[in-house]
Amino acid sequence: MCQGTPKSPRTVRSLRDPEGITADLPVNAREITPHSPTPKSAMTPATPPRARSRLGVVLALVGTGLLVQGAADALARAGHESPALPLFICALSLLFGACAWRLTSAHAGRGERVLVSLALGLGLLASYVMHQPLQLDSFDELIHVGTLVQLLDTHTLFPTNTILPVSPYYPGLELATAATRWLTGLPLVVDELVVLAAVRVVLVLVVFLVVERACRSSRAGGIGVLVYAASPQFYGFDAQYAYETIALAFAVAVVYLLFVSIDADRPKIGRSFALALGCVVAVVFSHHVTGWFTVGFLVVGSAALYLTSHPFRRPALTSAHGHFVAPSVRLAAGPPLESEDGATVPSLLASDSEFLRRRTQAGIVGIAAAVGLLVGGVWTAYVSHLLGPYLGPAFSAAATEISQALGSGHGNRALFQSAAGGGSPDWAIALILAAAIGWCVLLVPSLYSVIVRRSVRGGALRYFPAAIAAIFPISLLADVSTASKAVADRATTFIFFGVALVIAAWLARRISRHRPMIERVATIGVATVIFVGSLIFGFGPVVSLLPGPYVVGGDNLSYGSPSLAMAHWADTHLPAGAHVAADHDNTVLLSAIGGVTPVRSGDGELNPETLYFDHSLTPYDIHVIRKDNISYIVVDERLAQGRPLYGTYIAEGEPTKRLTLAELDKFNSYPQIKRVYDNGSIQVYDTTELLAHRPAAPPPAGAPAGGTGFDVYISVLAALVAVSWLLRLRRRWGTVQGNVEHLVVCGVVGALVVGILGAFLIRLTHVAPETFAVVVLLVLLILSLRPERDTQRGWLGFRRTTLGSGSTAGPPDPDAPATPAPSKRRRSRFQVVLGCVGFVLFAVGATIATVAALPDRTPPAELSISTSATGLSVADVQLGSAGPVAARLEVRSGGRAIWRSDLARTTEAQSVDLPPSVLQKGSRVLLISDGHTLRRVDA
Repeated sequence: MCQGTPKSPRTVRSLRDPEGITADLPVNAREITPHSPTPKSAMTPATPPRARSRLGVVLALVGTGLLVQGAADALARAGHESPALPLFICALSLLFGACAWRLTSAHAGRGERVLVSLALGLGLLASYVMHQPLQLDSFDELIHVGTLVQLLDTHTLFPTNTILPVSPYYPGLELATAATRWLTGLPLVVDELVVLAAVRVVLVLVVFLVVERACRSSRAGGIGVLVYAASPQFYGFDAQYAYETIALAFAVAVVYLLFVSIDADRPKIGRSFALALGCVVAVVFSHHVTGWFTVGFLVVGSAALYLTSHPFRRPALTSAHGHFVAPSVRLAAGPPLESEDGATVPSLLASDSEFLRRRTQAGIVGIAAAVGLLVGGVWTAYVSHLLGPYLGPAFSAAATEISQALGSGHGNRALFQSAAGGGSPDWAIALILAAAIGWCVLLVPSLYSVIVRRSVRGGALRYFPAAIAAIFPISLLADVSTASKAVADRATTFIFFGVALVIAAWLARRISRHRPMIERVATIGVATVIFVGSLIFGFGPVVSLLPGPYVVGGDNLSYGSPSLAMAHWADTHLPAGAHVAADHDNTVLLSAIGGVTPVRSGDGELNPETLYFDHSLTPYDIHVIRKDNISYIVVDERLAQGRPLYGTYIAEGEPTKRLTLAELDKFNSYPQIKRVYDNGSIQVYDTTELLAHRPAAPPPAGAPAGGTGFDVYISVLAALVAVSWLLRLRRRWGTVQGNVEHLVVCGVVGALVVGILGAFLIRLTHVAPETFAVVVLLVLLILSLRPERDTQRGWLGFRRTTLGSGSTAGPPDPDAPATPAPSKRRRSRFQVVLGCVGFVLFAVGATIATVAALPDRTPPAELSISTSATGLSVADVQLGSAGPVAARLEVRSGGRAIWRSDLARTTEAQSVDLPPSVLQKGSRVLLISDGHTLRRVDA
């Protein structure tokens, strides 16, 4: 074929590369593969079936699953674990299976896939929150709640957190929550849930949009979300209120926004790129490891784009049909292109434009990488004195244990067993193994499809996600040791982005449009089994899947009403910032709620575990109390019930023996140590007589810590702003329909970035946040009421586009079903009704779970003694769950009662002044009801 002879359509089609650029320019001969004629059985029908939405059915099934889970949570709290656990597994299986049904279906439309993906992500988040609906109270969550409360109460930008000292220096999560609190006036726990929901929406949409762009298939986008939702950390670790959760949303937003910026005929630095830079800064300030993973990804991506932008000498090619193609052959100039600002520019010839395009892409990503390196390097150097002692030992221990395991042939961790010695049930082990084997089996054809069949766009760049996905089987081997498992579990969050992409790219092509019913059911069943097995593998021991009775060292299973009551008492009765020694789980409650400073090893402080494990106080124990300035010791007698579920009573490095009641009760034998609080399970001892000085007087009882109340005026103004903007959106809905998902991602991410920046400036400049919030809300209200002028442009300046026609919508979706014409499009009333039923069922399930959790908020009978502002001793009584009953206070000395006072029959708190004449050395105050001593403290 000579240069002047026009190519036939067949020849041009056979020479297209994965980017959609025809291969008339010099290309590597190895990348040209013959295209055999497509068999008729595999051809897409000329008129594809019309997409029928089943969104209402999916929402109804999701709501049913959450209702069943609410019942399971209630049964578990009542002590009926046997029926509760199967109900919980069935509930999550129903939720996941319903979404898998539509996300793997060939007949679902793109819009339905997006909404089902959101239903899956938010449904699993709702399931996680329903376990503890009144307060997010896992150990990691309470660490960040403590930082948040201090940030709100102390008006400092970097408060002190003795449990996780590095946490306040990565305050993205806390600043975003504080901004939400100031702008909405909602209670603090609601603000935390709003931030988590926003983060989950961004994560789900970005996974969908990135996979869709990379594979040119909305079905692949939905399957990508399905795969990532089945990852081991998605349900638990990636849903908790922790700094990695929000950093993960910023990280994926960086990738998506840069993808949008460079995935165009003319890559350009525009609005998406500017927002991507904001996300780079936000992720660096939100989480250390996630920030550096993101920066490293950008550096590697920029280098890969640059290396693939250089042309080199290539031989002449022969097409699949034997026609010679000269290297000098070029296409005619294409149609003019439209830039982000609407200007039209002529397209370049294909042979030159592709190299120029890749080089421009490399430059854009390189700028973002340079910003990340600069900001990340400066901030890491600033907090290196905290970051090194925190991350260094973790990575060092993981490397040491792995090397020892390789040398000895076994690790230091028994598989499928908890630290308390209990083993996992056989069915759980079977599900975990099925999930691990299932992922590895799925990765084999998926990696082959990406590497050989080029199921992912990008040319040589497709090896990048394939390499990331291939690490997953290796991460499973890290379970042989304790430290390496902790590192591998965190890494799985990032590895599964690659796993989701490669499996979605293969599976979207593998699933045919007309499949037998048994194949469709089997696909959903296998996916559900892998999901449940991964959830159990990532969440921890089976006993931790549901709320229930007290478990020693069991994270949120170790709290309950005694611990919560003690923490709230400490907030109102102990001096602010007083040093307190406590066990591992009560420590984090005291930090988050109690307003005191728990003692932890590090920063010159000694580990307080010897105070609990010694049979009697030794000189070294007295030295620890004085060295750490410990004013109070919290003793939870429930620790003697067994070994800790996660291996720690007090702190890491403690003796491996089991604690006993004799060791915990030894403080009653020392006259210098006074019991000042008792709620039956937990006692607090005052050790100030052993110190050289006494702490300051306790603060007066005031508003709940962190400003957790409800600000009516701010909430009403915020609601008015929200309604105004919703009405404006409704009027301009036609201008944003083609960009809805992109605008949602940009809007939510932009709001988070601006919120973090605003809260940072407020705390830095000490401006009153309430005044600032009112001004911002009024400005937003005015903007929502401004007249609409340009109806041809969408929100934020984006031009009206449809899928495949604009810079933000991505490539066309070849396997999407035909969509009815707008004039024939009808909303199915039945689907709408089913959707409403699903929301009602979810509300009922959440109500059941919340009502079942209320007893944890009812304190047990409490008795404490304190000193009033006038110097008098005051006994504070809270009958709580024991009342209302007839009860009295007695002061006893030498075994006989010397003073009595009857109490009111109420569950409200009561304060009784104790006469100074009856308070003698060694006297005790008792709370008595029906002739039985309920509580006792030292006078």
